[in-house]
Amino acid sequence: MAQYYIPDMKILFLFLGIVISTVCIAQEHTIKLSEEVELIKINDKLYIHKTLTDSETYGRFYSNGLIYIQNEEALIADTPIDTSHANLIINWLNEQNIVIKAVVVNHHHQDALGSLTAFHRSGIPSYGYTKTYDLSIKDGLIPPSHTFNDSLNISIGNTSATAYYFGEGHTADNIALWIPSEQTLFGGCMIKSLSSGKGNLEDANTKEWSSTVSQIKKKFPEIRFVIPGHGNYGSTELLDYTIQMFKE
Repeated sequence: MAQYYIPDMKILFLFLGIVISTVCIAQEHTIKLSEEVELIKINDKLYIHKTLTDSETYGRFYSNGLIYIQNEEALIADTPIDTSHANLIINWLNEQNIVIKAVVVNHHHQDALGSLTAFHRSGIPSYGYTKTYDLSIKDGLIPPSHTFNDSLNISIGNTSATAYYFGEGHTADNIALWIPSEQTLFGGCMIKSLSSGKGNLEDANTKEWSSTVSQIKKKFPEIRFVIPGHGNYGSTELLDYTIQMFKE
């Protein structure tokens, strides 16, 4: 009688996940707005905006933000550091006849809200956690124009996205943005890309970080895309990587 090898189901699911991720990445393409700013198109509704920054401490690196488009309306997560770079993103969306409904900032550092002025000048409201407002003022940065406490729902086209505060991690005020229609989580600097280091820990709570991300994973078991503040996007493996990195 012939014998057949039956693969371990965990291994099979892992293999299928890698294949799906590979196909998704293969379908993306890059739109260059300048030498420092580019858009990574995940699909027709999701773009990662990446901005190249020079830092005396960390050298040259890219910072990620997210653009979610639905029915000619857009929600932007995080801003570039420089207003000129933000204007490139605003102008590109205007050229597509897409109205920017709001900007949501992940935390109070410059790589999350450094160019809010550009959006405010264009009459675009911005939203952040209450602590983000207070910490921005303390650091001499332009704060978000609106705040929320635990969560905030924002309508975009005929759908919505929700910002949540789960707890401390990269900073005391870092939040997560969930887009249910796309099963997409923007975690900003709270979430680490695979193979990355711990990064800037100046305002971090390393004792709570792992627990905070674990809450996010439990809240959204159906995640498809996870967008970190720096580095490549992926899926739940980024959450697992971050959890393990800061596990006590």
